[in-house]
Amino acid sequence: MQLRDRRLKVAIVIRVEDNPYQEQLITLNGNSLFLTITYNTRDSRWYLDLEDRNGKTVVSGVKVIPNLSLTGKYVNVNTIIGGDIYCMDLKRSSSDITRSNFGNNKQFQLWYYSNEEIKEILG
Repeated sequence: MQLRDRRLKVAIVIRVEDNPYQEQLITLNGNSLFLTITYNTRDSRWYLDLEDRNGKTVVSGVKVIPNLSLTGKYVNVNTIIGGDIYCMDLKRSSSDITRSNFGNNKQFQLWYYSNEEIKEILG
């Protein structure tokens, strides 16, 4: 599912630090999940994994692609988080996501939208 250019200010920005490997506990839709974000130097791509609080894998090895739902095709993830995670291109450019332009206060960021927000955006 691709989002149009209309963006809601109520989207939750998921913190991404300037590290090629990071783990954090996030809460979406009242559910706590462990988020792991890694940069693979072999293919020059970012990937994300989600685990529940018990360490059970929810989704693994999801390639971070700008302006597309990263979790939308996984029904179990949408059920757990009540929405989808997107990588948003704040400059609306055609440039690729790289090691240096993804994260907090950078061109590409992780955003969470609830199902209701997605319906409003897509019209």
